[in-house]
Amino acid sequence: MINIVSEFCFIIAMGCTSSFPRSLKPQIGEQQNVSELLLTPHQKELIRSSWKLIQIKRTEVGVKVFLTLFKSNPALQSVFPEFRDLSLTELELKQELRGHSETVMRTVENSVNSMDDPDSLNEYLIELGRRHVMRSVKPSVNDLHLINRALLDTFQDTIPSSWRPEDAAAWEILLNFFTKKLKEGIRTGSKKTQVH
Repeated sequence: MINIVSEFCFIIAMGCTSSFPRSLKPQIGEQQNVSELLLTPHQKELIRSSWKLIQIKRTEVGVKVFLTLFKSNPALQSVFPEFRDLSLTELELKQELRGHSETVMRTVENSVNSMDDPDSLNEYLIELGRRHVMRSVKPSVNDLHLINRALLDTFQDTIPSSWRPEDAAAWEILLNFFTKKLKEGIRTGSKKTQVH
């Protein structure tokens, strides 16, 4: 198991802290109750197996996730001050995008590695959400699920011959948990900020 505390410190230091036809892919977002990480041992193994293939190109995959996100949701690009007013071609060359992409992919990796310790993962993701409140990057809790869609689409595009519907379903559970806990952190961080 990874050392979540040291990984979390790294994320803070970095500044952030299937073959399914696209029309039939699971819908990511608020429709599921995700209060607990409910993955079967088989689903965890599917996630770990696919992650081994994805992590080989982790930074490139992360960049593609953000390009996919901004292409399908252009307004979200303005959430990131350093990415505003750039074309996707210009953005793809920005070192800041590579750095943020690496940080996000490290967070995904931490989530994969911590699936057997959901309490630690829960605390880690909530704290990460709180930290976003203090930064210049303040995603709306209503938009966070869009990154899940970009992650799933990019993962499928990265390993098309290995991606199956059951992989997508397992990742959806993990990513919904991921998003729910980040939202909790953002909400609690926002309340603390309003009080002070």
